[in-house]
Amino acid sequence: MLNTEQDIQDALAYLNPDNREEWVKAGMAIKAEVGESGYSIWNEWGQGSATHKERDAQSVWKSFKKNGVGIGTLFGMAMDRGWQRPRDTPKTARGDPEQKAAWIWDHAKAAPNDHPYLVRKHVKSHGLRLHKESLTIPLRNVRGDLKTLQFILPTPTDDGKDKLLLKDGEKQGAFFIIGTLSRARVALLCEGYATGASLHELTGLPVVVCIDAGNLEQVALEIRGAYPRLRMLICGDNDAHKSGGNTGQEKAKAAAYALTGGAGWCVPDFLTPCDAEVLEDVGLDPSKSQRKAAMASLRQRDSQRYEVEKPTDFNDLANWIHGGDRVKAQIEAAIGRIGLIEVRSGDMPRVVRQAESELIFGGGVYQRSGNLVRVVRHDFRPGKIRWTVCR
Repeated sequence: MLNTEQDIQDALAYLNPDNREEWVKAGMAIKAEVGESGYSIWNEWGQGSATHKERDAQSVWKSFKKNGVGIGTLFGMAMDRGWQRPRDTPKTARGDPEQKAAWIWDHAKAAPNDHPYLVRKHVKSHGLRLHKESLTIPLRNVRGDLKTLQFILPTPTDDGKDKLLLKDGEKQGAFFIIGTLSRARVALLCEGYATGASLHELTGLPVVVCIDAGNLEQVALEIRGAYPRLRMLICGDNDAHKSGGNTGQEKAKAAAYALTGGAGWCVPDFLTPCDAEVLEDVGLDPSKSQRKAAMASLRQRDSQRYEVEKPTDFNDLANWIHGGDRVKAQIEAAIGRIGLIEVRSGDMPRVVRQAESELIFGGGVYQRSGNLVRVVRHDFRPGKIRWTVCR
């Protein structure tokens, strides 16, 4: 009989946590098979329901007694929905990129926090698995379908690379979520896993890992379609030191502008100290001249390190001097700027477009010349959106 944690998780993926009967039977089966340790498996799956409540789950779990419902009930329900036991899946089916990704993911084990890459980046594993010696990240589309995998090696190869994607896998529009989007008011989007883990651990906000800069815009649009009221902050890499322009910044900006309101972008600033650093340097209640001198001194210190290390992302900033304080301060400030419109002389078309976007995202009723109005879509053609105001 299959009874590993991985087999149970795979079977649960075929069931609907919104169906209370299935939810209860699954919990009974898991508790009968693995005991109290199975609660975390059942509860993590149950969080996929929009009506999930932690207190209710704990109460129902405690009520489960031995009543003849075993793990076979869970596997039977899943097989009725199309689930196959891993040993029954022919090896020839693994040639398809998505099937191969699913097979590798199903047979991978939980990744430990002491994996060399995680230790080097000073972050934890948030739902990662281990395939051979490589961290394995599942990349799914907005419907939750597994499209491909990213592997992170324990140590870089001779050419300095430590990341690779499953051959022929579909990366575009696929992503990995740290945290939960369903109840969030704001989410952060970034490029790599270590950056996302740092952002999540320091801010507590859900983070969407898009793998690279070229995927930011597509993922942002997919997320907006699924969560229309979710505000998004695109946290790009600061590639100022790289040849060919600051790609991370430009892609982050483009992703934010592609959304219709409710979005912003930022890149890490390695040269501006936070208040905690200034106060540590000059003490409490510094004068303006003392603060200015401290800021100049700290910027000089950081500039020297910046030129040597050439950092780029928010994981690098998290490991900077007072890095945690800086990340939290910069992200909080950037979120606060979402929806703000800078008015500059001679730039009225941009101001109007931004104002329209924020009104549309707000989705509310507004007052115009004494009338109550709302903004709706008037016409749509590829590459061109027009809006009108309806009374």
